[in-house]
Amino acid sequence: MNKLIASTSCDREGTFQGLKVAIESAMEQGAKSLFILSCDGNEMPVEQLNDYFQHLDIPVFGGLFPQIISGTDNLERGHIVCGLGQALPVGTISLANGSPARWRETLESQCPWLANSKSVITLIDGLSQHIDPFFELLYDHIGPDKPVVGGGAGSLTLKQKPCLITNQGVLTDAALVIGLPLGADIGIAHGWHQMAGPFLVTKSEGNTIHTLNYEPAFKVYRESIESGSDKRFADAEFFTVAKSFPFGLENLDQEILIRDPITEENGSLVCVGSIPEHAMVYIMQGDEETLLNAAQEVTKSFSSDPASGIGANTLIFDCISRGLYLGDQFNKELENICSTLPKDALLIGALTLGEIASSPWGPIQFLNKTIVLSALQEQ
Repeated sequence: MNKLIASTSCDREGTFQGLKVAIESAMEQGAKSLFILSCDGNEMPVEQLNDYFQHLDIPVFGGLFPQIISGTDNLERGHIVCGLGQALPVGTISLANGSPARWRETLESQCPWLANSKSVITLIDGLSQHIDPFFELLYDHIGPDKPVVGGGAGSLTLKQKPCLITNQGVLTDAALVIGLPLGADIGIAHGWHQMAGPFLVTKSEGNTIHTLNYEPAFKVYRESIESGSDKRFADAEFFTVAKSFPFGLENLDQEILIRDPITEENGSLVCVGSIPEHAMVYIMQGDEETLLNAAQEVTKSFSSDPASGIGANTLIFDCISRGLYLGDQFNKELENICSTLPKDALLIGALTLGEIASSPWGPIQFLNKTIVLSALQEQ
């Protein structure tokens, strides 16, 4: 059997020269397309990257992320360049106009190959205002039978800037859709549990919660956390406290979807990912033990035994706020995941601004504070 990922090179310096050397090495080994994971902390000039990617003569896709993952290492600087044995088709959808009708036109014109793809990778600007509407459209377009996995690119500064790598250059406020010729198993786990609630979202707009139970959202959030823990918002920056207390959005099937509050603005809470009005939400809590245990459990939701070799190519999209929460223990999370995979498994991926995965019941979910693992089947 042939592996889709034919070669992998990890440059840990994060220089433009290191990126070029890795790409040239992959092409010399016969790569027919390139999957590139880079760190936003590399701080390379976008103009230089644009000129270089526009002159590559094979398909390229990828993103700039807060951190990248190679095996049990998470890197704040560097590149991972995967040389792929096939020329994978890539669709590029600009989200800036906010028009689902136009997104659909682009999918239909650029991505007729989606009908024959067995699974899909999708990367998106994690700070776009159009994430959930796009995934609703993508799900309507491809249906429930194709596994979808991916992550949100962008900067930990939470300032929107070019972050998606394409043959057109590095793009902002866009989504990439990549068709794979093989199936994939998806594992999802987070390890958070309910601390307070539920609360009714009485006013929200996109990814901003204005009121909970008809009161200012931050007031309810702060009072619940300060009464149930020793954390105080007056003692630290907002995210320093909030990273330990995400929201849990209850779905109709009682699954809990995690949402990360990242800033407070005039009494409202801005999250990564939308929260609809009239939804029921909980304030969640976790600790190192529950999060690390989730890392050991994530492969149990695969439909096939990863030890059989199905996970020889394994992609991981893990939330950057999990990495920040766990700190020095985050390597233990990666070790726990690797311990459940075949010995020769290649684990690569990124710490993301939101994780993307098909849910067991169909729809494509944009997740927070969650591990998404995808074991690519071999050909």
